[in-house]
Amino acid sequence: MSRRDSRAHLAVRQNDALLEFENFKRKYLLVNKHITKLNSTLSVRIEELNAQISELYVENLRLRSSEISLAAQLYREKEKSRRLMHEAESAATGLATRFTNLREAYAIPSGVDALPTAVSEPLRARKPLRTGNGSTPPRARVSRAPDVPHISEVPSDVEESPERPG
Repeated sequence: MSRRDSRAHLAVRQNDALLEFENFKRKYLLVNKHITKLNSTLSVRIEELNAQISELYVENLRLRSSEISLAAQLYREKEKSRRLMHEAESAATGLATRFTNLREAYAIPSGVDALPTAVSEPLRARKPLRTGNGSTPPRARVSRAPDVPHISEVPSDVEESPERPG
């Protein structure tokens, strides 16, 4: 090879190297531009997600405080219910003891079987009495004796007062 050929060949090789470098440079500039754009988009998305995380933290704190206040309120309500149940049980116990004392004082038997059963005769149909004008006279109402044990009615001789006519 001659020296000229080597110089021409060298110039062509340099030209090829320059073109190759320019192509390489363009290719990676486009890739770099694409990466920069993607990075910018992802950065915006990261900021949005960070803002959302902050909102979620605030909501979480609000919910925790609400849960704590509701738990305290539930505890107070349970205590109120417990006290009310205790008071109701003690009142029921007191009432039962009072009933027992009354039964003992008045000798009233306890239980369902001890209730007095009123034995009444079956009602018979009677013919109504007729008066001369065809109407029935009004029936006289008579009261029954009381069924309460240990109560006795003693007839008293009450003198009629002069105010009442005989």
